Amino acid sequence: MAVIQPMITQMVLNSLLTRASKTPAMRRTEICLLAACGMFLIIGVVFLFVALHAFALVYYVPWVAATITGGAALIVGLCCAVAAGNMEAARKALKPQHSIEDTGEALLAALGHATQGLEKPISENPRTSVLLASLAGYLAGDKLH
Repeated sequence: MAVIQPMITQMVLNSLLTRASKTPAMRRTEICLLAACGMFLIIGVVFLFVALHAFALVYYVPWVAATITGGAALIVGLCCAVAAGNMEAARKALKPQHSIEDTGEALLAALGHATQGLEKPISENPRTSVLLASLAGYLAGDKLH
């Protein structure tokens, strides 16, 4: 059993560490809907600025109305740029700072701590231990595939 445990541990670690948490690829329908949303958002913002300009023309001379509309567009653009910068900073902060070796060592330490004290019950009940281990392996294999 002592010879098999490191091999099983290495196999489990390799399967956990090599499995990348990739986001599923977007389908064409989702891309088209997002493009339509973006297009309607741009149209809505343009009409909003046209309405702001028309509203400002009622109360101000044309050059002041244009300045107000341009300033509002500048403020909206700056807010979008700040939001994009914050999103990029948050994305960089969420990237894992640990290497695969550190993660593997941490998993091995957790596995050693979790299996501490299990040698005596396993040696006293070998058939039950083998049955439970095979059942756990079957369930894990069924879940992973």
